[in-house]
Amino acid sequence: VSGSTHDYLQRMINEINGIIFSKRVKEIVVVFFSDGVNSVERIKVGNKTFIPKSLDSGGTDFQKPLDWVKENLRDKVSLCVCLTDGGAPNPMTPKYARKFIWLVYDNFNWEKPFGKAIHVGTNNS
Repeated sequence: VSGSTHDYLQRMINEINGIIFSKRVKEIVVVFFSDGVNSVERIKVGNKTFIPKSLDSGGTDFQKPLDWVKENLRDKVSLCVCLTDGGAPNPMTPKYARKFIWLVYDNFNWEKPFGKAIHVGTNNS
């Protein structure tokens, strides 16, 4: 979750609920980031409501949360979803690139550096 997405975060979370829950994961790790990792929240699947504790804004650096995943999860992920508007330099390709989804809001011209991109916006559902 990049800091610049805070205006439409709830819509983006709603968009990916189906993706996350279809994978039947036990836990979701949400890494909030802007120009660094700002906070991390662990959510046990089955919780009905997720309300972020805080969101920061600022420059966006996609590499910082990927570094966090490497350091803290040893790149062991079932699925990684990045909620973004695409406004940042592309990161290095992680080992789990095939399990990576970019959920890009209101930037239909942005092209993914790896993984799969799903574009959503105010006129697209």
